[in-house]
Amino acid sequence: MALLDELGGIHLDLDTITVASFDPLLDCPFAIGVQGLSRIDGLCNAVMVAKPKRAFVQNWLDSYSRFTGQWDRFSVRLPYVMWRSGRWDVHVEPFDSFHWPTWRSGGLIALFERDFVFPNARCHHLWESQSYPRYFSGKTDEQIVAEIDNGNSTFSRLAKPYVS
Repeated sequence: MALLDELGGIHLDLDTITVASFDPLLDCPFAIGVQGLSRIDGLCNAVMVAKPKRAFVQNWLDSYSRFTGQWDRFSVRLPYVMWRSGRWDVHVEPFDSFHWPTWRSGGLIALFERDFVFPNARCHHLWESQSYPRYFSGKTDEQIVAEIDNGNSTFSRLAKPYVS
């Protein structure tokens, strides 16, 4: 976030795969996506687009001086509360743009066990803290690559061009 504040740009967590252009968001002062479907959990910081020196980013970053180790409170819920206050110019992408499917079991199945196309997605957050133990833990790199090459899942289809 400090680099976004200083330079602007696009932040993607390491556990994301892009599937569409972010160009339409580059003119937004700050863009972030909803996390959650029927119940909004907040605005997830795994994907952010920002112009430099945005008050929203600066205020949010300043709040981390009070960080208590509650990741979800500071990284998902707080930006939602800030946005809802109406004090900052923030563009919020719908749930199915950055963070769909979710980290819940059905979402992980849609990503790692079945093959779906998500027409409104710009990227997919792979929810590493939930997906790694379930789909990758204990496997060698070679085993993972073989599963991607031979797999019939959303993840396999999207990752295959990068490992083959």
